Amino acid sequence: MHRFFIIVLAALALMSAFVDAQDTQLVVVPAVAYGLPGFGNNLWTSEIYFSNPTSAPGTYRMADILPGYTVPPDAWNSCLWTGPWEGHVAPQSSKWYSMGSDLCFATEAVGAYVFEVTQGLVVSSRMVNHDPKAIESCCPMLTGFGSELPGIPIDQVPQAGAHLLPSLVWHPDRCGARTFDTYVGFANPFEVEVNVVIDLAGDSADPGNSGFPRHLTIPPFSWQQISIDPPKSDAATCGSSEMFDLRVEIDGPLAIYASIVDRDRQDGRIVLPLAIE
Repeated sequence: MHRFFIIVLAALALMSAFVDAQDTQLVVVPAVAYGLPGFGNNLWTSEIYFSNPTSAPGTYRMADILPGYTVPPDAWNSCLWTGPWEGHVAPQSSKWYSMGSDLCFATEAVGAYVFEVTQGLVVSSRMVNHDPKAIESCCPMLTGFGSELPGIPIDQVPQAGAHLLPSLVWHPDRCGARTFDTYVGFANPFEVEVNVVIDLAGDSADPGNSGFPRHLTIPPFSWQQISIDPPKSDAATCGSSEMFDLRVEIDGPLAIYASIVDRDRQDGRIVLPLAIE
């Protein structure tokens, strides 16, 4: 009887471990930054939020870093940081984390994070445009304009095929300071490189624009962001800001986003891709 009881307990433990293993998912935050120089003296720093709308406790764990760059170089890999760090979120509660302590004394950093979280836990982030003195105190939540960027479950990242990045903005034929900047970013949390072709889409298509199409290769476990510059012209008059759309073709799964920054207010807006049918 005692032996049977032990066997039952062991079986239940194995079942529990199996359920726990099945009860987590990977989530990629496609862009995170710390002390990243912006326009003028402003900096960009990310805050990450973990929200638990369920009735059970939740956990999160740093699973991977998709490096872009750091100052000094390679700070994520050059010292013994404490990752993978983890945390717990009570039912119907949230926790937040401001980048900094995970950077091994880097003064600048940009890339992407991958978290392993319990099913039901929602990961989101905000990249805040702030005064340089704000991060010296480390702990208070940052204030300023910012861009909301959701965490994307890894099985929901855009798949191979064509995708639309809509309603972007640039400023061709400007006479003074630029009013908008647009960037396109990629986070590859997989072990296979992904080839990317970017072109103007729909009404924005212009065969005479020598800047398109653009070809990129995103290596495995990496992050990359490029600037989308407006076409150059010999127009005699000053132009205003214009909306445009991009077609992005990928040959494998890849997290994609566009960031549009209003340079007058240093305010950002994030656009996520739509699958082209």
